Amino acid sequence: MLSTLSPPTLATPIRSLTGSSNLLKRGGKAPDNDPFEGHLKDLREALERLGETPPRRFSRTIEVRPNWDRPSLPSFQGNAASSSHKVRGLDYTESSLEYASALQREYDEEDRRLEEERLALQDDAQEFFDCGICFDNLPMEDVAFIPECDHLACRDCLRQHILTTLHDHRFPILCPLCMDGKTRTSLPETLILDIGISEKDFLIWDELQMSAFSILMHCRRCQNGAFVDGIDYQQCSIITCPLPECENKWCKSCSQTIDTTVGGPEHSCDGTSELDHLIKQRGWKYCPGCKTPVEQDGGCNHMMCISPGCNTHFCYVCGQIIVRSVIRNEIQNAITNHYSRCVLFEVPPEV
Repeated sequence: MLSTLSPPTLATPIRSLTGSSNLLKRGGKAPDNDPFEGHLKDLREALERLGETPPRRFSRTIEVRPNWDRPSLPSFQGNAASSSHKVRGLDYTESSLEYASALQREYDEEDRRLEEERLALQDDAQEFFDCGICFDNLPMEDVAFIPECDHLACRDCLRQHILTTLHDHRFPILCPLCMDGKTRTSLPETLILDIGISEKDFLIWDELQMSAFSILMHCRRCQNGAFVDGIDYQQCSIITCPLPECENKWCKSCSQTIDTTVGGPEHSCDGTSELDHLIKQRGWKYCPGCKTPVEQDGGCNHMMCISPGCNTHFCYVCGQIIVRSVIRNEIQNAITNHYSRCVLFEVPPEV
């Protein structure tokens, strides 16, 4: 028989066996070689071993094997009262072992049930974490998880870090737990929204976010400002006002307004393109020596550049250099030679 007994379970059987032994003693002297006396002694030793206190969290199983075979009830000669007491003592001992086995089964069932309840409570128990900023041990319901770097902080500490950074107008907001400056991660927008900041602080964050990816542009014509994409702004040389009622165009380099009419001049920051367009439009010429614009207001087609140090004589019709000299005879000979094949005076049309 295998039994696992707690100390309270063994108290009654031990007292019962002791009482039975006393009854045998009062009943008279037991016959020599009495088998029940040895049986009771073995049972008492086994029950004393069973009565040892088991460990707190583990049940102790003790194998009890009495060193006798169960005998059939013998017929005794002599005192009948003594025989009846011995038989009753044997029956009472067997029922006590059955009762102890029943208690052990009940104890095992209760221990199993308590273990199941302990495991269930352990599964339902609230988990805790250590905040990396304030170092407090807090429940997981107060955690703020930063997915890019897997850092954990309490919501109050991370909210205070976000508000301090926003009020300093610094963007992006970096993780306060990343110690390496080269790999510090920025807090995502979803975490900023979930952390719980006021509407005023969120507007500051939204403006800082827009300024990181866009540029505030001011139009001189409509006197309004608007945010434009930063990448598009860097790639364009001509800026167009994004407001539909304006559509003004200006140069990003010199901020001068660009003429967008059909046939208008191409823009140049130094004005050379516009001047070329104007000279061609008015019929003016450039001095072939110093590139000074020259306008003919009457007379012959022989032109002399008046720019200091130029001394260039050229033809206003063909634009070629006649001579570059200050000597009168050289100039006259060159003029005579050139206009022998070109027109010196424009002949007005006949009326």
